[in-house]
Amino acid sequence: GVGPMTQYLAERLPERGFKVAVANRTRSRAHELADPLELPVIDLPRLQHDPLGFDAIVTATAAPEPIFTLDAWQSLKRPILRILDLALPPDSEPGLEQLPWVHRIDLSAFLAQTTTARAQRAEAALKAEPYLIGAAGRLRHRAMTRARKLHLVSEIGRAHV
Repeated sequence: GVGPMTQYLAERLPERGFKVAVANRTRSRAHELADPLELPVIDLPRLQHDPLGFDAIVTATAAPEPIFTLDAWQSLKRPILRILDLALPPDSEPGLEQLPWVHRIDLSAFLAQTTTARAQRAEAALKAEPYLIGAAGRLRHRAMTRARKLHLVSEIGRAHV
């Protein structure tokens, strides 16, 4: 796909040393994104048939059905391929995960990690709360003690004048 997410990744990944190629269902749309960034354009049907030559695919289309399927790839033997599927609904069938050379992550994995991380942060905050309350109380006590000492010193100074 050549939407905002693809635009962002196409600009940022080469800055980090990744080689990027663009594919889209409409080749002219792929060129609209790829040409200004001087990126190669590849045919999506070729990628759908065999992703040979790629270490990873980041996919984020608005396709209503998966565009990468187990049926198309199940007879292939190749090195590890990582799929980062950012599409809703997913562009890659979950069944692709049964291929030993496919490592697939989709948005549901990110959402699960986000939910887990949020729960872990909430639990850590609950555990830390008594310590923070205690530390705040000690700081408040020290500040009040210092303020009393300063007030007492200033009172003594005025009394001698």
